[in-house]
Amino acid sequence: PVTLGRALDNTVVLSDPHVAAHHARIDLQSDGSLQLHTLASRNGARVNGRAWKADTTSAVTGSDVLIQ
Repeated sequence: PVTLGRALDNTVVLSDPHVAAHHARIDLQSDGSLQLHTLASRNGARVNGRAWKADTTSAVTGSDVLIQ
């Protein structure tokens, strides 16, 4: 898995005050697809401008190229 957030133990460390210490995780599935899991953050995430609530998991498709 690839983890994203402000904490130094993440794979990708982000220095944005609006990002939680442990904000999101991207997992590679056995079929080769990717899943984005938004962790317990206040803001959730945006994928191509679409809001994803905190603590949700959803597939990330080839058209999902901008994760905020």
